[in-house]
Amino acid sequence: MTSSTERPIQLLFRSKECVELYTLPATSSSKSSSPQKPSQGGQILYSGKTTFHLLSPNGSAAFIHDASVGLIKCDLSLSAAAAAAANATPFLQSSKSIQLAKCSPRGTYLLTWERPSKDSNNNNSGNLKVWSAIDGTLLQSLSCKKATLETVQWTHDEACVFHCVTNEIHIYTANDWKRVGK
Repeated sequence: MTSSTERPIQLLFRSKECVELYTLPATSSSKSSSPQKPSQGGQILYSGKTTFHLLSPNGSAAFIHDASVGLIKCDLSLSAAAAAAANATPFLQSSKSIQLAKCSPRGTYLLTWERPSKDSNNNNSGNLKVWSAIDGTLLQSLSCKKATLETVQWTHDEACVFHCVTNEIHIYTANDWKRVGK
């Protein structure tokens, strides 16, 4: 039996032209008196060339990367017209060079990876970055040579963060990034 609190099944598709969100109809193993018709098309979230996309764990937002713009957040609670207007600007500052991204288990944080580079003072400013998924604030910068997001993991409740480095695991509190162990 399907309850009203269950989230619908959502699929995010990327083509050469756009990124679309499809919401599948609710189904039940019990016999239904009125069968539901499948949707005829998806909601276009972003038009243009994109490199990757991801859906937040709670289904409230989609994050789409366009190398010419940066990482864009699509609020899925907005109407299509309002969402299209909001998608004109990047959600994360200086995000054009991002190559990988993932959400934390509850969707509070975004983890991104970009190729290592030096800033204007010839310092490595960190290429593995943790951002607030709510407002796009940069919370922490770490360094990681490999193109992977698996070196940073959250607990299921997002209370602690584990960062695997050579021969060590650093443990941080997620809300303030204070190191509590290694």
